Amino acid sequence: MEKDRPPQSCFVLLLLVLLSTNASDSTEPQYMALVPSLLHTETPEKGCFLLSYLNETVTLSASLESLRGNQNLFTDLVVEKDLFHCVSFTLPKISSFSEMAFLSVQIKGPTQDFKKKNTVLVKNAPSLVFVQTDKPIYKPGQTVKFRIVSVDENFHPVSELIPLVYLEEPKGNRVGQWQSLKLESGLQQLAFPLSSEPIQGSYKMVVQKESGEKIEHSFTVEEVVLPKFEVKVHVPKIISILDEKVNITPRNAHSLVIVVSRGSLNPRDPECKSVCPSASTLGCGGTRGPEPSVEWDLASASTSG
Repeated sequence: MEKDRPPQSCFVLLLLVLLSTNASDSTEPQYMALVPSLLHTETPEKGCFLLSYLNETVTLSASLESLRGNQNLFTDLVVEKDLFHCVSFTLPKISSFSEMAFLSVQIKGPTQDFKKKNTVLVKNAPSLVFVQTDKPIYKPGQTVKFRIVSVDENFHPVSELIPLVYLEEPKGNRVGQWQSLKLESGLQQLAFPLSSEPIQGSYKMVVQKESGEKIEHSFTVEEVVLPKFEVKVHVPKIISILDEKVNITPRNAHSLVIVVSRGSLNPRDPECKSVCPSASTLGCGGTRGPEPSVEWDLASASTSG
């Protein structure tokens, strides 16, 4: 593990100080380069340079040396005597997750030629991928709307290529697939329409990254039937002013819909009895709860009212 790390003294920032041959003379040209010791690929990186007491036009250049070869990062012509300048550059994606490389900075002029190199760690920019659906449960015939979001370790959007996205139904069969999705600014929104009679159960959305890592997100498809009920209140037709109390009887009734794949249920069948205790008298289509009698004290009601 330690072999992939640059020296501890330059782990956060890599400081390259390039001095002239006569450092005791403060009027001699002096150069300083400041670059990160950890460089991420496909992400803008920045290097800053301080040049002082220049007496000629020089060329400032930086390159990265690795097992894959040399890559020129930038080349600038400097004509000012004193200059502080920052340059942005982007490294291409590497085949491995990380690798060590040499960062070389060279300042060259008609009479001066200074070069300094040091080790840096190059890594592919890490990303966190999330899958979100607009709701957790869908009915047959509805459209599943979902989005894929990619961010870096600082939760900044990351534009990356997703090789494969697919949708699996409860039996493990693929019912939808998307290939080579480009997440522009770290976001891609998609949709999948469900059929009118899909397999009900838990569906799984799988996102496969270029590294082979898979991110999964599940949602449910089911036929949701809301129970129906009715409440009726029966009161005496005539209430006398002499009555101190009156009996009120609330009655409630609700229906239960049972979905069966084939055939029909007999009220006397055990399956029907298990969900409809009173099916023997009312059938499996509905049940009726008890009818309690409520005694209402008119005297106290009129006082409190």
